[in-house]
Amino acid sequence: MKMNWTEVKEKIRPQISKPSYETWFSNTTVYLEDDILTIYCPNEFARDWLESHYKELVFHTLREMFNTTFEIQFDLCNGEPSKLKDVQKERLNSWDEVKKALRPKVAEKTFMTWIRNTNAIIDENKLIIFCK
Repeated sequence: MKMNWTEVKEKIRPQISKPSYETWFSNTTVYLEDDILTIYCPNEFARDWLESHYKELVFHTLREMFNTTFEIQFDLCNGEPSKLKDVQKERLNSWDEVKKALRPKVAEKTFMTWIRNTNAIIDENKLIIFCK
């Protein structure tokens, strides 16, 4: 069976908020083998979030579109920077710069606990910070 992941994502898009779609689905790719769909995510946090919050939505969307069921798995895209869009790389680098600037301004324990393991994106002029 051939699957167009972009079409699946477009079917999912109106069912969730725009920021959620952009954050969790826009940077995913898939691999389909037999009836096992593996969704590749850019990081562990995204993988875990998609699996715990959106697995059922993906399952039902696929069943509706293809009239069959799939086993859905989530995995990392091996952290290969080449899989990230240039805009994503730029955003990650910008957030790293912000973290570097914050480091001398906060206590070491605060930085290590609350700031070091974060990622951020800007969506519709909103800064969204995620803990890893």
